[in-house]
Amino acid sequence: MGPAFAGRRAWLECIGNLVRVHVTVLDDLDFASTAWVIGAAALAPWLSQRGASARLPVIALELLLGVAIGPHGLQLAEVDGGLQVLAVMGMALLFFLAGMEIDVRELRGPSLARGVGSWAISLGLATVAAWGLGSAGVITDRHVVAIALATTALGIVAPVLRDMQCGASDFARAVIACAVIGELGPVLLMSLLLAGRGGEARQIGATLVFMLAALAVCWASLRVRPPGLIREIGRAMHRSGQWPIRLCLLLMVAMMGLAHWLRLELALGALVAGLAVGLARREQRGAPLDDELGHKLDAVGFGLLVPIFFVTSGMRLEVRPLMADAASWPDVVLLTAALLAVRGLPAVLFVRDLGVRQTQALALLSATSLSMIVALSSAAVAAGHMAPLEATRLVAAGLLSVLLFPWLAMCRLSPGCVRAAATIAPGPDGETGRRSGLDSS
Repeated sequence: MGPAFAGRRAWLECIGNLVRVHVTVLDDLDFASTAWVIGAAALAPWLSQRGASARLPVIALELLLGVAIGPHGLQLAEVDGGLQVLAVMGMALLFFLAGMEIDVRELRGPSLARGVGSWAISLGLATVAAWGLGSAGVITDRHVVAIALATTALGIVAPVLRDMQCGASDFARAVIACAVIGELGPVLLMSLLLAGRGGEARQIGATLVFMLAALAVCWASLRVRPPGLIREIGRAMHRSGQWPIRLCLLLMVAMMGLAHWLRLELALGALVAGLAVGLARREQRGAPLDDELGHKLDAVGFGLLVPIFFVTSGMRLEVRPLMADAASWPDVVLLTAALLAVRGLPAVLFVRDLGVRQTQALALLSATSLSMIVALSSAAVAAGHMAPLEATRLVAAGLLSVLLFPWLAMCRLSPGCVRAAATIAPGPDGETGRRSGLDSS
């Protein structure tokens, strides 16, 4: 009687602790803010469809709605602990899905070589531009601004390519090549810059360790294929457990954990995980790991978590100090023009293959940047290298690039011109009109 009663009492205490934890979590979660964020995420695609003639990207509307409902707008919502976790997962899934879209075999060759070359030119132009802006008194930390001007927001460009329905075209490959290099290069440079004196060697070693781990994961995704595991994944695809989705999320979190441990960007780990899953998926064309897995991950990411990330990113933008300081507006315009010049001018390397209009669209998308600008400016402010108002100007320039450049790129391209190029180009299997993962419609 005694041991049985003690066992039941232990179980009751365990259940009570779980209930208390659940209540504490609910107390920490601001349901009003969550409702406003979900409402903004649901409203953005509807507004984009209603204003189809304006061709405003959904991402731009999510950022604007986030600014409107956030602490620097109507003060209807704030980013609490629960929303922060959801936003981080949304950022991770955004880069994970972007990594899934990268076809290494298609990027090899001229597209990747020109992407690397264009970024190298951009880095030189960014150094010159940062020196000029510093001499003019617009900025103080030239190193941070130089890296920021040479960035491309892969996580923003990839969804825009989906909305443009680019398919497996030369234009899509060129944009992805420029965006991948424009994201990875600044991430590595930022890691070295923030390492401080004496920490460069450790950071280079950490980067090499991560690269080796990434290569190992990608190799395993291509070579390790136990038949029993593949069959079990196929059976689990339609069960409530959704085991393949959970395995993908586990790999994503594991690579993010490794990147965090090595003091690298979390987005880098999510991108590598998506790249590995994309490689495995392409090796299973027609199998359960093909389109159905991609559609389900899209539903989890772009249906819920990714919009939360963009709306909350808009809520975090400190636009009120900038609006109150009209003297800063010319500097914001100047920084935005510098972004376009630094990342847009090297796009001429692709003009022979793409033509003038698509090269102009490539230049605009390559100059679209925000996430790395936010990360760099925040780190510079924390280290005392940049004044908060100066960081706000730089972030405002990035925000303008996200609002204007994708919209201008979509206006430069007629609705069917890129899709026509994708249909004409033969795929590796000899068939025409093969669609890539970027064409989600």
